[in-house]
Amino acid sequence: MVYRSCLGHGLLNGLLICGVLAAGGLVTPRPARAGGADEVRALYANRVGFDRRGVPLISIRIMEGQTSVTVSSKGGVRLQPFGTPSTRISGASSWTVTLRGGQAARVRHWVVLERLHGAASRQRREKVRRRWRLRGLKVRTLEVGALFAVGGRVVDNRSTLVVTRPDPNPTVARLNSRNLARKLKIRTTIHRELLRRPRGTLVARPRGTRLVLSNPSVVWFAPAKTTPLTVKRVEYGRGYRWHGWKDRRYLGRIYVAVDRRGKLAVVNEVPADHLLFGLVPAEIFTSAPAEALKAQSVAARGQLLAKIGTRHTIDPYLICSAQHCQVYSGVGSEHPRTTRAVRATRGQILIDAKGRLADTVYSASCGGFSESNEHVWNTPMNPNLRGRLDASAATAKRLGRFVKGITDRNIGAWLRARPRCWCSRTAFGAKGKFRWRRRFTQVALDRLVRKKYRVGRVRGMKVLARGRSGRAIRLRITGTRGQAVVHGELTIRRLLGNLKSSMFRVRRVVRADGGSGFLFVGGGWGHGVGMCQTGAIGMAQAKRNVRQILKHYYRKTRLLKLY
Repeated sequence: MVYRSCLGHGLLNGLLICGVLAAGGLVTPRPARAGGADEVRALYANRVGFDRRGVPLISIRIMEGQTSVTVSSKGGVRLQPFGTPSTRISGASSWTVTLRGGQAARVRHWVVLERLHGAASRQRREKVRRRWRLRGLKVRTLEVGALFAVGGRVVDNRSTLVVTRPDPNPTVARLNSRNLARKLKIRTTIHRELLRRPRGTLVARPRGTRLVLSNPSVVWFAPAKTTPLTVKRVEYGRGYRWHGWKDRRYLGRIYVAVDRRGKLAVVNEVPADHLLFGLVPAEIFTSAPAEALKAQSVAARGQLLAKIGTRHTIDPYLICSAQHCQVYSGVGSEHPRTTRAVRATRGQILIDAKGRLADTVYSASCGGFSESNEHVWNTPMNPNLRGRLDASAATAKRLGRFVKGITDRNIGAWLRARPRCWCSRTAFGAKGKFRWRRRFTQVALDRLVRKKYRVGRVRGMKVLARGRSGRAIRLRITGTRGQAVVHGELTIRRLLGNLKSSMFRVRRVVRADGGSGFLFVGGGWGHGVGMCQTGAIGMAQAKRNVRQILKHYYRKTRLLKLY
């Protein structure tokens, strides 16, 4: 349940302050006996607060896995031990937080067999359990997601997971998942359940004083004036070639908490629309037509709300700032054109025919044909996310042989045709996105495959199943030591060196020097489900408005002003 709430009022249980106060306004709060643990518990709840304008406050992870964090501001920083404005320590321009006695969370990993729309009734849950018992499995149902009650309107994004074989060891859980997927011929995923929150004592020290503040599990920071807070050396791109550190500024408040690994997580609590000011420019060309920017703003707002209670269920925040949720880098990435688009669509979301929050996923380029959700993720068929030609009615009529979908029989003709779809008729990112080629030497491909599968030297690849758009969702790799079958659109892309898309044909080639390799000829960039961002730009350039764009990509939905 998502509640309208204000976090904390005078909660200082466990607060310890020692040292010497410096001249400059530091004020010692009076400790009070209260439920500080409730404030930590609130970080893990599917709960949002609201600012004075009624805009939801979103907690978004900036970074985690840290041993030291420094928060500063030229206008001064107020430390709020448990998030309450009425109890604060002022006067310092910079605070450094370290962790003492950090302990990781205790987590249980479930294999997800299927996902049901909505909160399942007792009768429906029992029916599901009986069905899986007949297949030899004991299952349990878990509810994820939340109900949003905003401005008198209730929006539901809940779903029910059917899970089995829990294990505290993630490696064992992944093995169970792969074995069940192979045995039952289904797509499985992993859901993590928090059994015990992480623990530790945060030690905060202001610069220029000998004051030391110790607090269990979380401390909050707010700017003394209207200037943003700066977090020093924000780590980004961990695991990627662009990995690095950079000082970044953030509106709203910052809190530092113990993350699930027993290290420090840094989180920004910020109004949803201020978050979108910095998020939308990272997702779409800021020079795109205004109607495309509005469509992106509505889709991004929907994704923010849809992820509450469904992602990061064992973390002390709602969403992350990486591609896993939506990319966000704080103040400085805003652009006047995208800011105007966010303001023009204030509070607008899409809902489906049942009044549920629509899943407004999007990708860079669908390659001319969007994908149906069930072919990409372990989710039920969504009537709002149907794969279709990304084209006007007139163009679709001319492309009649492809209307029913892209298959092994016609994918070669489809990739050669380069039809005039919405995402191919615009210069915005069409080059290298709509159609592309990528070559791998034998050595390079062997190295990639060897990281996951022991098939020896790769001899061939065959797509065993495709989605409606022709995207590969099951791939067989044949090598000198055996075979392996790879399941899942994203898994296939990642295995093959982060291919732009799994809408491809592959063939073995022999170079002029006698060496061998593999050629991938493909289309699109990303999973292709929902809105094609390049296609939205093409539609806007053809004078379609925001409602027409959203209706094209999210069928059977309507706009609702939530706040």
